[in-house]
Amino acid sequence: MNQLYKEFNLSIEALSASVVTFWKIFEKPSLEVDGTYACGEIIAKNIQTVFKTFRDLDRLKIFKDYQMYFQFAIVQLHILNDPMAYELYIGKMKSILEINKVYQKNFTQSDSQVTDQTSFIIVEANGVKFG
Repeated sequence: MNQLYKEFNLSIEALSASVVTFWKIFEKPSLEVDGTYACGEIIAKNIQTVFKTFRDLDRLKIFKDYQMYFQFAIVQLHILNDPMAYELYIGKMKSILEINKVYQKNFTQSDSQVTDQTSFIIVEANGVKFG
């Protein structure tokens, strides 16, 4: 698990560095098409790595980590320039924070309260597994 987090962070750093390198190419007086194309291929591979690592982390964790969604949302907005995906992952992050609050509230209630109020169920509504 920790290895995947490290891989996720390193892949985001690699993507950021490759995007910066790409834009620095345009500061040069003459444009090298082959170099620009090669840099674009590196960016595409880095994007694939970030998405794959995020997907692997998301599938592994039962209790989701909101920080992971926040980082992925920031990648969507500032690197990939996709505000709709940013909003989607920020919404998921907020949902996770709310669920964590419910868990915390249910587990910290005193024993004098009715135990039926502290029950909850976790359901994965993935289309493949649903039903």
